[in-house]
Amino acid sequence: DFYHALKEVQGILKGISSDGMVQEQEVQDIQKWIEEHECERSRLGMGSLLEMLKKSVSQSRLDTETCQEPLEWCIQNEEICHENTYTLDEYHGILRGIASDGIIMRSELEFLVEWMENHDWISSSSDKLYDLCTECWLKLSEEDNALDRCSSQKLLDLIHKELKGDNYKNMDIDLRGAVFCLTGGFKSGCRTDIKNRIIN
Repeated sequence: DFYHALKEVQGILKGISSDGMVQEQEVQDIQKWIEEHECERSRLGMGSLLEMLKKSVSQSRLDTETCQEPLEWCIQNEEICHENTYTLDEYHGILRGIASDGIIMRSELEFLVEWMENHDWISSSSDKLYDLCTECWLKLSEEDNALDRCSSQKLLDLIHKELKGDNYKNMDIDLRGAVFCLTGGFKSGCRTDIKNRIIN
């Protein structure tokens, strides 16, 4: 993930500048790292990191001084990135806790909506769940302590899909001009088959 990429590139920058010199082979190694991670450009923070590194290696001469700018950027963004990772873990924990007894109480729904609104990047990426939670909450009367069985089941199904990552499948996303990086093994087919399916 982005946090591990951030830590890895910090290590590379510290390593190549630790002897007070930056050799051409070391510049090439950074360029290789950029190429390997280009397919992750759309991920949170990765685009900024790649641009920062590209700017550094495009200098007429990369040295220990020009290494400092991307290194400082990495250190500054590390805390934010780590915090977001923990926030996502907390979010999944909240969903699991709410869904564990199979009943969605009014107080649970109110808590979840408020929590998501306070973490807007979560409510944006999980917009289906957020919209349904808001819809169900607004339908509750003051006397209702829990969702009705039908609404509760509908929300529980979406929560379970969210925890499995199914809510992000079959999304209508414009992929024109996007860069794909196919790595690892596949359960069926080969890289050529998958490449053709992406293109077509």
